[in-house]
Amino acid sequence: MVYDEIYVQPTSEYAKQYLTQEQALFGKADLEKSEWYLKQIECQLTQLEQKLKQQDFNYYQQIFSLESQINSLNIQLLEKSNQIQDNLELIKKFKQEIINLEDEKSNIILNNQQETLKKKTEFQNKMKDLIIQNNNQQKIITEQLQYKKLEELNNKIQVKTLQNQIVKLNEQNLIKSNKAGEDYILLVKLQNQIRDYKTIFLLLTLIITAYSLYRIIK
Repeated sequence: MVYDEIYVQPTSEYAKQYLTQEQALFGKADLEKSEWYLKQIECQLTQLEQKLKQQDFNYYQQIFSLESQINSLNIQLLEKSNQIQDNLELIKKFKQEIINLEDEKSNIILNNQQETLKKKTEFQNKMKDLIIQNNNQQKIITEQLQYKKLEELNNKIQVKTLQNQIVKLNEQNLIKSNKAGEDYILLVKLQNQIRDYKTIFLLLTLIITAYSLYRIIK
């Protein structure tokens, strides 16, 4: 039976009794319906709680996985840092060797100049002696030319040897510098990746904290 929103006062005892019975039936039906809705709501709440527990478990699994990845990346970062440090030390060593070779080259050139001056003085004295002794100009000229050729050849060989050593060390230094650059780029990428994982980890932590607060407040 459908009632209008406007309440009509019954005028007879039969109408009052009929209206009371109808209200009782409708009240019982509403109570049963409410109980059914409550059971449905409890069932949905139970499912929601199970789903949230599963989400908590998944979040903790993700956090554990991210922590493992972060630890692995930290280990790789430390290894790369040590490798870069070793390469830098090796580059520093090569540079020092180049400096030492440059100094050695300068010393050799200086010694050659001093030795050349000494030999030149000796040769001049010898030339004087030869001129005085036998006045053989051709012999003096031949000896002088041979001495100069030997001297030039000796200087060229020594300078060429040092130049080859310097070129070889420069090539090794360039290779190590390129390797250090590649390791530095990889180091930057690893740092960026670790920063991204840390951001994700922070977001997950905030989500779990917010959910925990929500459950406490609820």
